[in-house]
Amino acid sequence: MLPRTKPIAKGTPSEIDVRSKKDYEEFCFWVGHALSRWSLLESELAFLYAVTLSPPTLLPAVESFYAATSFDAKLKQLDAVIRIELYKESQHLKSWEALKRRLSNVQKRRNQLAHGRVLATSQNRQGHPTEYYGTHLIPYYGRLRANQGGATSPGIETIKKYAPIDLKQLIAIIESIDSRAAEISVFAHKAIFPRRFGKKAAT
Repeated sequence: MLPRTKPIAKGTPSEIDVRSKKDYEEFCFWVGHALSRWSLLESELAFLYAVTLSPPTLLPAVESFYAATSFDAKLKQLDAVIRIELYKESQHLKSWEALKRRLSNVQKRRNQLAHGRVLATSQNRQGHPTEYYGTHLIPYYGRLRANQGGATSPGIETIKKYAPIDLKQLIAIIESIDSRAAEISVFAHKAIFPRRFGKKAAT
């Protein structure tokens, strides 16, 4: 979604500073919340990995899962054990493939948050009230800065070229992360738990 090309507020510099500071702090809160929810998603994957391996205790398996530093590596590691465990279960493997694709997609959005910068954008024109365009997260902010010769306060026309994320989109990303975490748990209960703990575990 492109940021607004019309200001959402006008006022004196001090009035806009108060508004933009409040919006900035709220936006940063939600970015932090999103990354915290991502940690929950990864913990669901770690548990799925450990239960699939079925060691005498889960902690060594969980530690080996987190030893992989990138999400792609974690997912490949988990994919390998899932495929071995469920090689005769074509329906569960089909479900896993679909879930894995959704996980890869939401990971791309998570990376945008983790490597982005939150900006509250305003514009001052001599003889006019300060115009405020709202707060956005710019994914991979270094790209914008490099293309602007190192500038740290890009205008709204520049920002909208770099796929900025607004608060509504950010909350949608959080909801997607939570949905994928829930799907991991459902998959574990349907595909893995009955093999480890009996059919009653799936209920």
